[in-house]
Amino acid sequence: GFEIERRIGAGAYQKIAFVDSKAPGGNGAEFSYSFEDNTVLPKGVSYYRLRQVDFDGRASYSEIKAVRTGNGAIILSVYPNPSRGTINVAIPDGVGTFDVSVDDFTGKSVQRFSGITSRNMQLNNLNPGMYMLRVSIRATGEIITERITVQ
Repeated sequence: GFEIERRIGAGAYQKIAFVDSKAPGGNGAEFSYSFEDNTVLPKGVSYYRLRQVDFDGRASYSEIKAVRTGNGAIILSVYPNPSRGTINVAIPDGVGTFDVSVDDFTGKSVQRFSGITSRNMQLNNLNPGMYMLRVSIRATGEIITERITVQ
């Protein structure tokens, strides 16, 4: 079966539920599972993972997923939009380190920035056209996307 584990903020993972396997004899066939965490969580980021426990007692962990509660999605401030080649991007406090990519509408990356911790940045020398600004928050895996127009 599957243990559902949750970590709130920087705390330790705790088992919050167990979901029995639907596979008779553990045959490896695909099945659909679900679990709803109805716990009222504090504002901030909580992390979830599955611990799959086999019949022989061996266990393996899933990929970790982050959920932001209370304060909703991260909102970027992108201005001016449309612009004349220079865009200002303001990131809210408390998001930690993030990566930024500016892609044209063919999907080609035209500017990339890695390991940013500054709350304000400026994108310069953008040619006229439409772009997608992607900000990836490293701590939570969240990706915020904004459309940018340059005149």
